[in-house]
This record gives sequence, C-alpha cells and structure tokens, in this order.
Amino acid sequence: MSDEGYMDEREHKLAYLLQVGLDTAFGRMSEGRRVIPFAVRVAGSGAVDIYRVASEETDTPLDQLYAIVEQAMADQADAHDLQAVALVAPVQGEERVLGHGFFQAIRVHLEMPDYARLVFQPYRIDAGGEGEKSQLALGKLVPEAVGRAVFGDESGGRMVGTTLFALT
Repeated sequence: MSDEGYMDEREHKLAYLLQVGLDTAFGRMSEGRRVIPFAVRVAGSGAVDIYRVASEETDTPLDQLYAIVEQAMADQADAHDLQAVALVAPVQGEERVLGHGFFQAIRVHLEMPDYARLVFQPYRIDAGGEGEKSQLALGKLVPEAVGRAVFGDESGGRMVGTTLFALT
C-alpha cells in the first residue's frame, strides 16, 4: 500500500495554517484593508486562532511588528503553549524569485518544533478595464528552506532576522 497522496497530521496542520494565513491576508486585501504582520497559531490546547499586535491604522514599521509577533510566538513556544504557527506578512521581492510580473508576495513562515519552511505566495493587482474591477493575480507558491525562529533548535537557539525580502 502506497502513502502517495497521504498527508500525515503534521502536514495537514501546516497546510491548514498556510491556507488560513493566505486566506486572511488576501481577504483583507479584497476588502481594501491593509495587511500587517500576524500569526495563525495552534495553541497547546489545539485551538486555532489569529494573533495580532496592532490594528491596520498603526504607524509602527512592519518589520518591528513582525519582530513583536515572532517574539510573542517564541515566548508561547517556550511556555509549551504552542503546537504550530504561521507568521504572515506582506513583502516585496525580486521578479527572478517570485516569477515573471510579480514583485509582491505574502510571506508565510510555517513552524513546528521539528520543522520550518518559508512559503511565498506571489501576487499582483491587475487593473480592470473601464468600468471593471481590478483583479488579483496569483503566481506559483515559492517554498524556501529556513531555520527555526519560534521553536528554536535542539540547543534552544533561534534564527534571528528571518525577513528575506523587504516588508511592504
């Protein structure tokens, strides 16, 4: 019997966090709202929720907000009150990485105690014609290997400064 196509519990949890993070970010965009860094977390109890540290009206730079969210999640991981997390933020990047015609992405850092992966969902807003709405165009997901920033490694160390692209 083959395991091909089968997702284990860990993969399912990470895929769910990725989807919730992307849906939340793009949902805010579709409402004309600003996307600021946030986390989708699975608490120690198994409950899933969205963690924010500021409203969209904040003047705090996005890289500072991201660092605050990341540290809050690391504190929860240290207290053993976190099973998994997706750190989500809008970023600007290079077309050679994101794909032809894409310079912006939603960055999702997925992490569990034994796993970390960075995923970029490239997007652009294509202007509509006269009397038409603008359209959201999505590129292909871009996965990147990354060190752990929330759960730390076996020695308790964490990667610092995980932003690869400029936060927008």
